[in-house]
Amino acid sequence: MVHSSSESEQAADLADGVALHRIDEAVAVARPSSIARTYVEEEYDDLSGSQPPSWAASGETVSREDEVSAAGLKYPAEKAREASAGNDVVLADARKQLTAARQALSPFVRRKPHGGRWYVGCWFGFVGGDVAGIAGAAIYFGEIPELAVIQAVSVGIAAVSAGSVGGDLRDLRLAARRVKDTEELSPDLQPFAHLFTGVDPGVRFVRLAGGVAGCVAAAITIGIFGLRSSIEGPLAGLIYGGFALAVAAGSFLNAWAYSDEVDDLLGSFEKRYEKELQRSARLSSARPLVRHAEHARRAESLRTEHAERGKAAVFSYAALKARILRRNPGVVGHGHAAEPVGRIPAATKEGGHP
Repeated sequence: MVHSSSESEQAADLADGVALHRIDEAVAVARPSSIARTYVEEEYDDLSGSQPPSWAASGETVSREDEVSAAGLKYPAEKAREASAGNDVVLADARKQLTAARQALSPFVRRKPHGGRWYVGCWFGFVGGDVAGIAGAAIYFGEIPELAVIQAVSVGIAAVSAGSVGGDLRDLRLAARRVKDTEELSPDLQPFAHLFTGVDPGVRFVRLAGGVAGCVAAAITIGIFGLRSSIEGPLAGLIYGGFALAVAAGSFLNAWAYSDEVDDLLGSFEKRYEKELQRSARLSSARPLVRHAEHARRAESLRTEHAERGKAAVFSYAALKARILRRNPGVVGHGHAAEPVGRIPAATKEGGHP
């Protein structure tokens, strides 16, 4: 079995060493008719015929490890493929919902495209301002710095959270502007009818939240006023108390400007779609699925390679056989005799008899 070019050269050298003992010198270029097939030709024909199964067996040997690994991963890969296919249905549903929501609700979006960045920036700015003012006064008053900073952060977040009630009030305002009768809604808007049915009956709870937010803002303002007054006098207390109240009011306006129930709903659809996209990518690249495909493909490639090498080896031995005959013209001549022109071979005559 010829495995490489070096082995092919060795086989060629071996073939060169084969000699056919002459009985009589060939006097013609054509192959003597007294010789049908030499033993050497039979030997190399048999060697040539053994190459395909021999190489096929070699291919099975080198691909066995990958075949076994692929077989072990077959069931996990099937389950991973089923999970990925099942998630494709969920992904298609999420895409359909997002597309329908965008087509129906886009005209009712009031939030600016980059409003989220402005909202987050203002939120951190308000908290940072409150922390700086409160922590500085508390430390100057004699509080431990670490405790002063922690307390200032909590108070600052409380002030900003109190102002976030402005978002709920804005939602009520926009809901009142979108009010439509159910009969007036187009088929595209029917799935989102809750956005057009008027003011939420829980408006009293929003008012309660607004009252609590006002109390929080007032308490923070009074606290900062008292802290600064005790250190720097009433005027400083009034100034910094006004700053605290301004932070709460600014947070209210920030939440008012950012709040948009319709855009929030679209955002939830987008997040769901993005989540399903990520899950689909994760499931489709699951390790058992990928490893099974790799091992199966490698095993197939190795078998194909050895099958092709087996085919090539058949031609190699045919060439070696011809090489031996070429090097021994004294026994087998230089080639086959040409067919006589215009004559029909006896075997082809009618009845098959000469």
